Order: sequence, then structure tokens, then C-alpha cells
Amino acid sequence: MDEYEQTIKLRELWTRSIMIWGQVLIPLGASIIAFFVYQTAKDGFSSNDFGTLLIGWFLFAICMLYWRWIVHHIDEQLVAIYPVILKLESQKGWETNTRYFYSNLSEKSKKRLIHELGLESLPHIYDDYVDEVSKKNKVKKVSEKGVDQYGLLLDCWRRYGVKAVSDRGHKPQDIAVDIIVVLLLCLVLSLIIGAWAWMPSVILLLSLLYWRIKRYWGRLI
Repeated sequence: MDEYEQTIKLRELWTRSIMIWGQVLIPLGASIIAFFVYQTAKDGFSSNDFGTLLIGWFLFAICMLYWRWIVHHIDEQLVAIYPVILKLESQKGWETNTRYFYSNLSEKSKKRLIHELGLESLPHIYDDYVDEVSKKNKVKKVSEKGVDQYGLLLDCWRRYGVKAVSDRGHKPQDIAVDIIVVLLLCLVLSLIIGAWAWMPSVILLLSLLYWRIKRYWGRLI
């Protein structure tokens, strides 16, 4: 097994582990909610059940937030091997994972490529991007060193690291978890403070969204 095959297998292993964590923690979170709701619903919900439901909500929130944290941690390890994949594919003349990397570039990486290629916008199709790189090399002086599609993408990685790529679908999942956690908290608090439960819930949701925006904003600027 050569280095490329080993790297791809490592990528597949980490991708599979992300799926496994979701398959474990999502049902676990649902089971926690179901258990505590069942325990308190047997005799009808009342303010006396507030403490029990709050414990259930806390365990559910920890479960969901840990799921999102471990997914991001593994995903960063996965993204970190792409420079190796790009180098190996450039040596072999392959483009399978290079295409995937290109299709998931962050905004700052796209701006970098637009600047390097002297374009107004970056092509959506990878093959068009390769054509633009080829045109760029043709107009270079003989004394200037040309770059290929792999080299430009590797330059983005060297500059931005894991922020060279977009969130690739993680952001909607994070926001969905935040909303579910906050809605459940609102329902629990409504047992004690009624309609006023929306106030602390909205504050918590805005705090979470602010944190998410700060986290993802780094991929845009």
C-alpha cells in the first residue's frame, strides 16, 4: 500500500468516525429527552417537574454540544491531511480529491485565487479553473515560473490552514442543534415563569448565534 492509499484510508476512517459519533449521540440525546418526558408526563406536567426536566435538558444539551464539538475536532484532523493529498495527486496527475478541495474552498481562498489569476470571479467548475490556470501560465514571461492548479490550492492551505475550506454543511447542523436546545429550554422554563420563558431563551439563542458567527466569520475574511 503506497502513501496515497494510506492517506485516503485515513481520510475515510475519520469520515466514518464522524458518522459513528452522530449515530451514537443523536439517539442518545433523543433517549434522554424521551426518558425525562415520560417520567414527568405520567401524572401530568406541573411546576413540581421543573427540576427533573431541567436535569434532562442539561444532559441533552451536554450530549448535543459534545457531538458538535467532537465532529468539528475530527473534521479539522481530516481537513489537515488535504495538503498531503494535493501533493500526491499532483505527482500522479490525479484530480479526484483536488476537485473536492476546490469545490469546498472558503471565501478567503476564493478571493486569493481570483487575485492570483486576475479574474473577476472564480469559475464554479473545476475544469474551467484549470483552463484559467493554463491561460495564466501562457502569458507569463519565460523567466517567470508558472504554477499549476495544485500549487495554487496548496498556497491557499499554507496561508489559511483549515480555514482554506468552507464549513461543508457543519454550520446548518450547528444552528439546528442550537435552536433545538433553546426551544427545549423555553418549554422547561415555561413551567415556572410561563410566557416569560421566551426572554432567557432568546438571550441564550442570540449568545449561541453570536458565538457561531464569530467562529465561521474567520472563514470569510
